[in-house]
Amino acid sequence: MKESSTFVMWAIQETCIKLSKGNPGALNVLINLFKKSTPESLECIQLLSEYEIFGTDIYILANDKCNGDLEKLIALVRATSKGKFDKKRLKELSEDQINEINISESEFEQLLKI
Repeated sequence: MKESSTFVMWAIQETCIKLSKGNPGALNVLINLFKKSTPESLECIQLLSEYEIFGTDIYILANDKCNGDLEKLIALVRATSKGKFDKKRLKELSEDQINEINISESEFEQLLKI
């Protein structure tokens, strides 16, 4: 492996570990976003960091609110960045450990069109 490839892999690993804050579910979500390697999936990682959504909150958002569907997670975060979904609501969804706040399928359908 080239030295530059090794550095990139190290940087991705460090980013995933930092953002996951040791939560294995969040780490899995981040790794899968990196594996997709689309501009949207990479932007999603950047935006999660900007919105200060880390660790367990990433897992809750991806698994509990988006039902493990990365496309839904990407759409939700992108819609937030475009002002089509409220940033405060995104944060509340990610912090909802007892599953009191949800997003409907019809809302997801609209977000996926953005």
